[in-house]
Amino acid sequence: MSISGVKREFLLDIPIDYVEEGNLKEIIWALSDNKEKNLIVFLTFKDFMRARRNKKYRQMVEKAALVIPVSRVITDGFRFCGMDEPPRFLPFSFIIRTFKILEDRGQSVSFLGGTTQEVNTAAANIRASFPALKIVGRYKGRFSSAAEEQTVLTVVKKSAPTFFLVGARIRKRAEWLFSHLDEFSPGLFVYNEEMIDIMSRKKESPDERKWQKRKDKGCRFAYWHYRILLRKFRKKRRMQEAAGISAEEKND
Repeated sequence: MSISGVKREFLLDIPIDYVEEGNLKEIIWALSDNKEKNLIVFLTFKDFMRARRNKKYRQMVEKAALVIPVSRVITDGFRFCGMDEPPRFLPFSFIIRTFKILEDRGQSVSFLGGTTQEVNTAAANIRASFPALKIVGRYKGRFSSAAEEQTVLTVVKKSAPTFFLVGARIRKRAEWLFSHLDEFSPGLFVYNEEMIDIMSRKKESPDERKWQKRKDKGCRFAYWHYRILLRKFRKKRRMQEAAGISAEEKND
């Protein structure tokens, strides 16, 4: 899927999208209008490494409409390999900005996750902050039965929210959302474990300045393995670039 204003590059064969903050409104509008089921993935370093070793998770990332890097370790990897660094987004900030963009068009959202009290509180707080944003559904995250799960899937499809946010207490997390994507109506789909907790005031809003400085390297072995892979990737890129220059010189 090609989206105007978005450039997709690959680092160690994992797709990462360049989404400039100044283009965010047009990008969200394009996704909400394209009649597709647009999955947005916020990629941490842990998720990045998981996508390399887990075939199903990688398939989800590859099929996502947007893959947004969260971790500095990922963007630093682009710089190390001589590539432009993609912009990073804090998921909380991205989602709040998206709510504002959708509110300006009178569009709708739906929430799934947390306890009944948490999701109701989250919806009430969002309604107070974004009064023109239509809330067309809110559902607790832990299903008591397969029948209840199917009922929620059916209701979400019928209500057709522009933006469907899935949060805590959902088994299989982002993979649950991806596995059921075909059962929904077109729109934007996001999994973020903390967002409903933050909206319900169960957790504090993250400090974006501290987040900008943080470098989530994950476990030491994963980071060490990542650096080895990056060195090989950089060497391969340099060889390919040198071969390309040589071919151009021969043509001249």
